[in-house]
Amino acid sequence: MNSFEIKGNLLTMKNGKTPVVVRVITFTLALLFFLMPIAALVKAFMEQQAPTFYLFAFVMVLALMGYYMFRISLWNTYGVDLIDFRGDRITYTTHYGWFSEEMDTLPVRGAVFFTFDTSRSKDNTTGSLCISSAEQSIQCTVQIPLNELELLLKKLEKSSFTATYNNDKSTLII
Repeated sequence: MNSFEIKGNLLTMKNGKTPVVVRVITFTLALLFFLMPIAALVKAFMEQQAPTFYLFAFVMVLALMGYYMFRISLWNTYGVDLIDFRGDRITYTTHYGWFSEEMDTLPVRGAVFFTFDTSRSKDNTTGSLCISSAEQSIQCTVQIPLNELELLLKKLEKSSFTATYNNDKSTLII
């Protein structure tokens, strides 16, 4: 099964799903981080205590931790990277299933390089796609097996773009 799909100008790279046990734990932690501050606020109001700065700080810290754990849970379940190739720009979006992160846009002026980075892989069997031009670069979040990354570079080469390989076969120049 491929970790990526190309339809027209849109490249979709899918995040591999983590084991069910890990997803259950992260969703449970996210839920607890949201429910604990609510329980603390309800307890404070039931006992007719005046809310203090520390109570609001406790609520805010746990709410932020809950939000972060919820994002991790969604990424581990539904995470995809979307890369939209347009004539004058390449747009990169990280999609979490229920919401998306802000897009990065790479203007296409001159050569655009596609490489893969294995620095986040412990055993150099996976890598992430990097897209760069003279002005800026974008590194995708999804880790894909290297054999699939090489296949992706070949498919991008066969696409409607004008493409050539660099000598080391790890860089596609468009």
